[in-house]
Amino acid sequence: MTNNLSNINKNQYKVAWTCNRTVNTPIGIGTFKQRVYWDKINKKHYYPIYEEFGIKKRARITNDLYFEILDNLIQNLISKKGYFNIQSEFKYTSFSKNLISRIFKNVKIEKLIPEKNLKY
Repeated sequence: MTNNLSNINKNQYKVAWTCNRTVNTPIGIGTFKQRVYWDKINKKHYYPIYEEFGIKKRARITNDLYFEILDNLIQNLISKKGYFNIQSEFKYTSFSKNLISRIFKNVKIEKLIPEKNLKY
């Protein structure tokens, strides 16, 4: 599969549908039009825009923003600040405290924080 959207193999891929997609990015909320292709050989849907922007299939945030939140989360938790401070740093994204806590729960925190700073 190609990363360049203009060089899609027309014999292998056929446009299945187009739709609008809204995601949170590091610079704010963005909406874009996406094309979904049907792969005639592998019999699967192919989403080339997800590879270009680094988005998971049903994710509402980009991977860049996800890792930026994790970095801020770890720094704030080491300095004993709460989710509210992280939420105030990302005002432009309209995140809730629940989203931030879900991100925190889904990460293996022992791998991210050095052991000398990890206290139970």
